[in-house]
Amino acid sequence: NEIIYGIDFYAKMRTPQVDDIGELVYGVERMPVEERKRYFIYSLDLFNLYREGKELYLATEGKNNIARLKQEAPDMQILWTNGNYYLIRLKKGIGKQG
Repeated sequence: NEIIYGIDFYAKMRTPQVDDIGELVYGVERMPVEERKRYFIYSLDLFNLYREGKELYLATEGKNNIARLKQEAPDMQILWTNGNYYLIRLKKGIGKQG
């Protein structure tokens, strides 16, 4: 089996999970609220950060996620892709690419 590590593993920094709590739900529900709001967010929260002008970097899988991102953030920039996985930059006014 192939093991896939996230940016947080390679960069040695904690990064938020968006819409992906999964098997961690038991522990996440017991986290302090402020910590939970920072590291386990939903798409709406992500897009609100984008609308506030925050610069965001994302890693995602699949063309469906790319289509949703383009709909919500038409000026998204694809920094890297292998056709299945994508590294994305969101920042208003950076220019559409990809």
